[in-house]
Amino acid sequence: MRITDVVQLVNGGKRRERMLAVAVLAAITATLVPTLGATGSTASRAGAPRPRSAARPGFHRQGSEHGRPGRTVEMSAIPALRRGARPASPAPAVPLGVGTSNARFAALQAAARTSGAAPRPAQAAHRPPTLASSHGLYTPKDTKAFGGQSDSAATCPYSGGCAPPDTGLATSGNYEVQVVNTAIDIWKNGVAVAGFPKSLRTFFAVPSPSPAGCDSRGPFLTDPRAAYDANASRFYVTIMQVEGGLGAGTGCTPTSTIWLAVSATGNPAGAWRIYSLPINGTSPTAFSNYTQFGFDTQGLYWSFNLFNKAGTTLVNNVVMGIRKAELLTGAAPSGYFFTGLNVGGKLLDTINPVESLARNAGPQGEIFVDSYNVNFGGGNCSGGCSGLVVWDFSNIALSSSTIPTLTGATIASDSYTLPPMADNPPSCSACLETLDTRISATPIYQHGQIYAGIDTAVNNGSGKNVPGILWFDVSAYLNPGTTACPECTTINGSTNVMQQGYFFYSGAADAFFPTFIPDAEGNLMMGFEFSSSADGVDPSQAYAGRRVTLPPGTMSDGGIFAVKSAKASTQFRQGDYGASSWTGSANDATWSTGEYSCPATGDWCTEIWRNTWTISGN
Repeated sequence: MRITDVVQLVNGGKRRERMLAVAVLAAITATLVPTLGATGSTASRAGAPRPRSAARPGFHRQGSEHGRPGRTVEMSAIPALRRGARPASPAPAVPLGVGTSNARFAALQAAARTSGAAPRPAQAAHRPPTLASSHGLYTPKDTKAFGGQSDSAATCPYSGGCAPPDTGLATSGNYEVQVVNTAIDIWKNGVAVAGFPKSLRTFFAVPSPSPAGCDSRGPFLTDPRAAYDANASRFYVTIMQVEGGLGAGTGCTPTSTIWLAVSATGNPAGAWRIYSLPINGTSPTAFSNYTQFGFDTQGLYWSFNLFNKAGTTLVNNVVMGIRKAELLTGAAPSGYFFTGLNVGGKLLDTINPVESLARNAGPQGEIFVDSYNVNFGGGNCSGGCSGLVVWDFSNIALSSSTIPTLTGATIASDSYTLPPMADNPPSCSACLETLDTRISATPIYQHGQIYAGIDTAVNNGSGKNVPGILWFDVSAYLNPGTTACPECTTINGSTNVMQQGYFFYSGAADAFFPTFIPDAEGNLMMGFEFSSSADGVDPSQAYAGRRVTLPPGTMSDGGIFAVKSAKASTQFRQGDYGASSWTGSANDATWSTGEYSCPATGDWCTEIWRNTWTISGN
């Protein structure tokens, strides 16, 4: 979830002073509380077999979901953003959404620098990313790249600028759509479409919170996501509204609402249908956070973490699905939800629906996947975790008048643990947010496989653990439905991690917030944020790839810079996620986006780039 300006871990002070305070706190807590949150796990070599959890996944409650018919909006009727002035006083700080207080989480992150639970991979570290002009790399160079949106009072008027951007991306063969907190922009083959960017609040026509005047800044919108559905030739944009909790709209009526827009055609600059739905499971004591969004051939799906009003305790979770048929025509949407997803009675968080890029059919149920995080491994996996949970949300179409079902399976994986913060040279070390062990970017389903990854601490032998990436290629298997209800599938116990790998660098170099996107053959592109105090590289965007024919668990190389920054970031809060998109089989190109440190200001900028795999490679 976004935060305005910076999280105020230390009250008062200028922005740079607060960033330095974070670094000081990290150093102190690393010395005083090196075992905070530990579970007694011992360091282990990566790649060792990990047993499947004996605990069974389950959920607590289920029910139906209904909304009003869609409202049609023409993009041409939405005014372009105008430059706005920063407010006289900053908006209140928003909790990180990590299931504990910001101060305790900072202590856990500081301890992660020296934690013995961090995996020490058997494979060698990669060399740092290089410029696209370099030779001898197997990752294909981008074939198009351009600057996306950047922070401003116009982009994010609620607080006169905000961090992090929370980038979403949807691309077809003709258009590129990017959303950030809280604006939308469109390009046609890399050329800006006139009249953009536009306000997401104006686009969705989100009303002011109630009672009138409870928040002079207007509604609090956050966590935008976007996707392109090649089978339906439609673009999707979604964003969450929260009022009365999590530091937003104090004094306003508690609200947790999801807003959705579906393009009427394959032209995102034309007409859209707008919907809104209350998020089930929320209440005056349970507020939604961290939108996850995916789709398959039958429906659109979301998941949310639910926190207490202060945002310091995970109190529930919810996954929901809406039938696609009504959404494509503007009819009143209907669907189903499940809450309280857990393993062994412990609540899970960040339960990701996949984007199903399968042509025409795809799996008969929607696949969800999540890692262990907030309630596991001594808290935020600070003492170490391993494994994933894979879910099958089946029968959203209500075949044979049978209600949807949700079944899950725990699967084994290599170990992972809470990552330390990343470096921001020369301003400070271990002071840029990397969040935790959640899957932050939307997982992708393509040709029977699920591609996803997480941040983790990695022991690279330098004496300090660094932020690295553990990526997964999961084979999901479903038991077939019955003759009466062929869509009533269930998860099969053979579901497994087919391959996985650590991606990290030597010395004081950091990789975090990965995104993954395969092409039609299964060649994989990974975008990620990179910084290195050893090389003087500030928050930048890079990408690395692997051909489907490479040995399991390996990437081609250390990657290529999409954009390289030498300006220290003025924003402690990075992420919270990047995004990737596939254009469809006709073009078979992959696109990615993420934030970097603007060369002039140190605020956040974004880059958008395209990769295409060829026989000749680089």
